[in-house]
Amino acid sequence: MPFNPNTKARMFIKSARICCLCFKQCGTNIEAAHIIAEADGGPNTDDNGIPLCFDCHQEIGGYDVRHPKGNKFTETELKARRNQVYDLVESGFLQAQIITGKLHENIDNKNREQNSHIKIDKYNPTKEIKAIIELAQNELLSAEPIPFKLQLLNDREQAYVIDELVDNFDKSNFLEPLFTIISNENFENKSLIILEQILRKVTILMDLNLKKNFMCQVPLEILKTTDEGLRIAFFTELIGILERNQFTEVNKITSCIIRIQTSIPENLIERYFRALIKLSDSGAWDAEPIAKRTLLSLPDDFAIITLSILDEKILVWDLKTEFYTKLINEYLTLWPKNKQDLFSDYLNMNKNEFNYKYM
Repeated sequence: MPFNPNTKARMFIKSARICCLCFKQCGTNIEAAHIIAEADGGPNTDDNGIPLCFDCHQEIGGYDVRHPKGNKFTETELKARRNQVYDLVESGFLQAQIITGKLHENIDNKNREQNSHIKIDKYNPTKEIKAIIELAQNELLSAEPIPFKLQLLNDREQAYVIDELVDNFDKSNFLEPLFTIISNENFENKSLIILEQILRKVTILMDLNLKKNFMCQVPLEILKTTDEGLRIAFFTELIGILERNQFTEVNKITSCIIRIQTSIPENLIERYFRALIKLSDSGAWDAEPIAKRTLLSLPDDFAIITLSILDEKILVWDLKTEFYTKLINEYLTLWPKNKQDLFSDYLNMNKNEFNYKYM
């Protein structure tokens, strides 16, 4: 039995989808491997999991004790390697190019069987690196040239710049430069891992302005491809804010969350539209009209979900507002079969007749 989606999501977020043995940036080519095999009684828990590329997964499972060659990876070593990569990602080291050389130089064979620590020397940035970071810091200048300048650096230098921008985007105006980089076709192979690290940090931090800026600027097509478990964590918090309906909060984020609503995970989409319907009658001076405009201009698949949410409880207590009449009329051809009588009665009966029938 494989790891459940939430367990895998945590492993891939902690590792930034870097293989814990060869330190290769894997993107979608990564697997959640068991340190102790299920056949040997290994559980499907975080502690028994290690993110690996396809090749390394095959290697740890392909050792033949009947014809031993080399040395099998031990449980202690696998956990130490995994924890080292988790620590590096947590401390901001995104790109495998930064860590690969240092890891091979500093991991002592004798200490691999123990929880040894990786020593990484301080990297001294070049003038070229500093110039690109200064350009990213200057809000008066366009971020458009940054990916083209970045291409002129070697892999290690590129990794340093990206790492600095990701590590400090919550304190500096680095979101726009980062999104400019990951939207550039020359960084397509790195865009997903960079965006997932940004999304992870935005989700954990409590800064609502930062979340708003992220949602208003993030490249939507790349956001849709990020790890579902990470998006679940991100959108669960945002939908909770909509449900709470504190005017200052919802007025700030509603338009931005609507911009990226197509990237909401499927298991949260109904809850999102319930919150949007509630918001359309909330009295919030900005959020209410935005919610109404959005609900009246949905693609068919979202409109069907919204219509399925409208029920007797919502319509009975409605004061026959013009909005619900518009909403039901807007999607006349999409009415669910089990709601046709309800919607027809709502449109054609007066309020007392409707309430008497459905209360």
